[in-house]
Amino acid sequence: MAEGAGEEKKKFSIWDLPDVPMGQLPPHLELQRSRVSCNKDAPIHLPTMAIEKVLIANNTSIIQDEVLAHRLGPVPIRVDPRLFDYLSENEQPNEKNTIVFKLHVQCKRGSPRITGMMKMILLPR
Repeated sequence: MAEGAGEEKKKFSIWDLPDVPMGQLPPHLELQRSRVSCNKDAPIHLPTMAIEKVLIANNTSIIQDEVLAHRLGPVPIRVDPRLFDYLSENEQPNEKNTIVFKLHVQCKRGSPRITGMMKMILLPR
């Protein structure tokens, strides 16, 4: 018989590991700790532009205006933010600090569902 064949294996749980005080990890775990730190901080420092104000003129869908506006916020805008200035409180929106889009989508009863990217048209100033 193999050694330990009669013994039942104990199930391992992450909760069985001892706590390690902050900053006192063994040297072989230093690289893993650094990698986690970089991944956590990386998205914070990426310069991006996002939709801030939404004007909805005619929404006949079952989705409320507020919900629709909040869903547009996380949509990434593929522009270089370095080409724009920040809009200060006492400044009027212009082509140097603002991008304006028009989203026109129509859905009729019985028509197929629209998938993929919607066309957003840049309005000239």
